[in-house]
Amino acid sequence: MAPFIPGLGGLRGFEAAARHASFTKAAAELGVTPAAVSHLVRELEDQLGVKLFSRTSRVVRLTAAGEILNLAAAEAGLGNNRGAVESYGRALEIWQRQDQTDRQALIFNRIGAIYASIGEHKRTIELHTRALALAQSSKNVPLAAATRASLGRAHFECKQWDAAKPHFDEALRLFHQCGDKRGYAMALFHLGKLNLAAGHDMLRSAATMFRELGDTASEHAALDLLPVDPAVDNVQKKQA
Repeated sequence: MAPFIPGLGGLRGFEAAARHASFTKAAAELGVTPAAVSHLVRELEDQLGVKLFSRTSRVVRLTAAGEILNLAAAEAGLGNNRGAVESYGRALEIWQRQDQTDRQALIFNRIGAIYASIGEHKRTIELHTRALALAQSSKNVPLAAATRASLGRAHFECKQWDAAKPHFDEALRLFHQCGDKRGYAMALFHLGKLNLAAGHDMLRSAATMFRELGDTASEHAALDLLPVDPAVDNVQKKQA
């Protein structure tokens, strides 16, 4: 079975099916076919190694594991980050007892994403780092690629350019290896943002040094390569 990384679409499909207790109603809400919802849920179940729903001919019901995951996703969606972390923590305990390393990594990444959403980037980096070790241990290439990209983004938010770049570079290699074109494109996008941000910092540093040296022409040449700050531009226009 090919490894699968449940993304936002997979979680939406799962959450809608859990709320409606019906793949048909979930499909109508999401604008897809019932078969598409069923496929997303089965992929998620395969990756997690547990049944999330018990199915009958007319209705689907959450299993105990499904209830935990659904509660965590719902709490995260409602902004109850503490409740979501606690629910994911209960799921983590289940997979730790079963020694399921790739599933543990998925949960660490989910919790890391919650901390990232509230700006706690140091904690985010710690969680994604633990997830990466588990993903590498389980030899799950798509999971390792996604975790590398998450670590790159976390370091980027901290303006740690040198720490972010190796993660994006490795994410590119791994996404290419597993044939994930979207993941590869997103890693390229973030690496481009990183190069721009690092380049802007270099230009600002150069401009400062030229100013200290009294080289006005070179200072202006460096500053001219930086994007215009709209707020500063508006002030300059009013003064003119």
